[in-house]
Amino acid sequence: MVITSIKQSIAFHPSKITKKEIKEALLRKCQPISAMEKRRPETLGITSIKQSIAFHYTLETFTERRATASICEPFRGVKASTEDMGSPPAIDDIPAVPPELFRSHVYHQEIPYTASLSTCDECDGGGKYECPTCRGQGWEFCPYCRGNKWYPLAVDSFEGDCVKCQGSGERT
Repeated sequence: MVITSIKQSIAFHPSKITKKEIKEALLRKCQPISAMEKRRPETLGITSIKQSIAFHYTLETFTERRATASICEPFRGVKASTEDMGSPPAIDDIPAVPPELFRSHVYHQEIPYTASLSTCDECDGGGKYECPTCRGQGWEFCPYCRGNKWYPLAVDSFEGDCVKCQGSGERT
């Protein structure tokens, strides 16, 4: 009894389509290239209509791209997996499981046994480097008064202090 009701609910019952509806759909779908071709779908004779089932499906797939890059970052005291601990695996041997199938995402992972410790190129191992804006002074000229300590557009006379730097001529 249950199986019969399932079969009946699955059974396909297409609605009847008329010749007029078929011609209208054909005219909408066919874009004429020239004026002579415009008559072709209209003069097309339909001899019979046979109902059948057609399935529309979407094929979903994915691709994967792997690349290596060298990254410099400060040492944080964590033991680094260097080459003397083992040989690094081939890039394709590293397992990478996407968090969700068929969704675009970027995944970054360190390749084991490829870390190396070296002296910083910026500060030469000193831990500090000179600021390119103030050149290590800790301050720079006020961009409004350019160190003149007054800003003519911000005050009524040339004797007033720059309202941006309060007359110091610099900003920190």
